[in-house]
Amino acid sequence: MVHVLIRILIPFGVVASGVGVFWLLGSGQQETLPPSDERVIPEVETVTLQAHQGNLEIEVDGIVTPAREIQVAAEVPGTITMKDLACRAGSFVEEGQWLIEIDARDYQLEEHRGLKQLEQSQAELDEADVEIANIDALIDLADRDLQLQQNELARQLRLTSSISQSEIDRAKRAVVTAENARQILENQLSSARVRRSRLQIAIELARSQLEKARLDLQRSRILAPVDGVIVRDLVEQGDYVQKGTALFTIEDTSAIEVRCNLLMEDLYWLWSQQPVWSESERSTQQAYQIPRIPATVTYQFARSDDLRFAWQGTLDRFDGIGLDERTRTVPCRVRVDQPRQVRRVGGESSSGLAAAGPPALVRGMYVTVALQVPQQDVFIKVPDAAIQPGKRVWRVRDDRLQQLGPLSLVRGISETDSQGQRRRFWLTPSTPSGLEPGDRLLITPLQGARDGMQVVVAPDRSLP
Repeated sequence: MVHVLIRILIPFGVVASGVGVFWLLGSGQQETLPPSDERVIPEVETVTLQAHQGNLEIEVDGIVTPAREIQVAAEVPGTITMKDLACRAGSFVEEGQWLIEIDARDYQLEEHRGLKQLEQSQAELDEADVEIANIDALIDLADRDLQLQQNELARQLRLTSSISQSEIDRAKRAVVTAENARQILENQLSSARVRRSRLQIAIELARSQLEKARLDLQRSRILAPVDGVIVRDLVEQGDYVQKGTALFTIEDTSAIEVRCNLLMEDLYWLWSQQPVWSESERSTQQAYQIPRIPATVTYQFARSDDLRFAWQGTLDRFDGIGLDERTRTVPCRVRVDQPRQVRRVGGESSSGLAAAGPPALVRGMYVTVALQVPQQDVFIKVPDAAIQPGKRVWRVRDDRLQQLGPLSLVRGISETDSQGQRRRFWLTPSTPSGLEPGDRLLITPLQGARDGMQVVVAPDRSLP
């Protein structure tokens, strides 16, 4: 009985205790919130925006390749009788330097034979000229003889009453004989002129053969076609070579090229900053040409950040046409016309330090290419820390927040600030974004940020 009574009273006791606790808590004084004008206003950090100055820079990696590589081959057959010591891989040679000689005795004999044949043909032509002149003189005499015979015939015909018919017939035969003699001379003259024409052709042929012999003799001496470095030598003295046999390969060092690949976004950036051409002004050739803009080629020594050297070049052309199927990038070539004009980037610029660098830009170097794109529009530098999700930013004006975006972030760049630290920025056009130089953007993480929210601006941080 007692146990049953206890089980009945326990629930009522628990309920009574809860009611008592609730009454005690409710009877306490309520905490009053301060008025809205007394709430804490968050302090935030901002940066002042600046317009991007100077050219826009596109950086890509590249590898140095020869602008021109010439494979020199034998143009005449023969045995190599001389090979200069400079004709070795790695040697620098000057244009016109004598490097290899092929046995020239056969070609010297051919030149001598051609010269004598030309002299013989010239003598035969002179003989023909003399013969023509003689025939011309004989024709003059024949004309005079014919004229006399014709006069004699005319005289006898006037005196028909006093001379016999036989005498008249003899006079006629004399006229025919004179005409026949003259005709023979005319035929001889025609034959002599034809022979003279044939001799003139023979002289031209002899001259051609003599020129060919002299050309072969000249080709037996192989000279350096350009200033450059021998990269491969393929024959030795005593070797017999046929016409077309490769002798050596020389790399032209007067200019050098850098092979690099641009993203389509980079290429669009180049096109967008060029003057707009009308359809009538744009040619078919321009449709397949890349904008020629200045470029800086930089080489950095491994594990030495302060050892960087630069050359000036120009973005020259597409390397082929279309995109690389593997990387989906556009192969391009940068041309450096002065590969020996090098300058040191940063650090001391004394001649001693510059001389310690690479004397020239040579094949195989892995370099960085910085394309200097002329800026046609006004771009604002937005720090990476100010970009919010959705490409939005918070602008602070009159100590209140204003959200802008989404922005058109056309390109990211890196710059070094006054403390020597590299900072990342995004370029956005000034007009569509609504941003202007001098605007302040929020860079402090702020929960619950909303348009019109009041903030306290900490000391400003300016961009580099």
